[in-house]
Amino acid sequence: MVEVRTQSGADPQQASIDHLTSVLRDATGKTVTVTQGPGIDGEAKSWSGDDLRSTAGAGAAQGGGRSVIHLLFVHGIYSDDNTVLGVAARGDLAAIFVDQVAAASTPLIGSSAIETAVVMHEVGHLLGLVDLYLHTGREDPEHPGHSTNSGSVMYWAVESNLVADILLGGPPTNFDSADLADLETIRNSG
Repeated sequence: MVEVRTQSGADPQQASIDHLTSVLRDATGKTVTVTQGPGIDGEAKSWSGDDLRSTAGAGAAQGGGRSVIHLLFVHGIYSDDNTVLGVAARGDLAAIFVDQVAAASTPLIGSSAIETAVVMHEVGHLLGLVDLYLHTGREDPEHPGHSTNSGSVMYWAVESNLVADILLGGPPTNFDSADLADLETIRNSG
């Protein structure tokens, strides 16, 4: 299950959620449902990891044969850093900073493409990529937890405002073959 929670005016693009659902279904071999969780009160602010975890604590619970990914779409920034577009804040929780996603967009690369890349990137971390679960040695030594392949959604720049500089019309929104192989190994080992 993917539980989406939003602040007022921070709703995700449907294309981001549809892409995520499709990729999760393929990667897990399971049915994926998306639910709208309770709204998130408040205004734009500098969110700490504790703020995000506390906010997600009121959402759908794990267990009973169900895994839940909590996605928060919020206004503001992460820990006073306006370059962060999204963050994995717990093993089942990622937050997308919609104002920063919008600021990273350009006339050539719209916020929808950037949002899809950021959602997929953060969920990739929740799934254990890159070298967060399997220790394959393929992570970028200068950017731990990230791929060295700029064609992978797990490349480090997807998290930064440099994402608009990626060549060929926008950031990658899919896992590369090494990411997919890691996800298959993770799925088959558990």
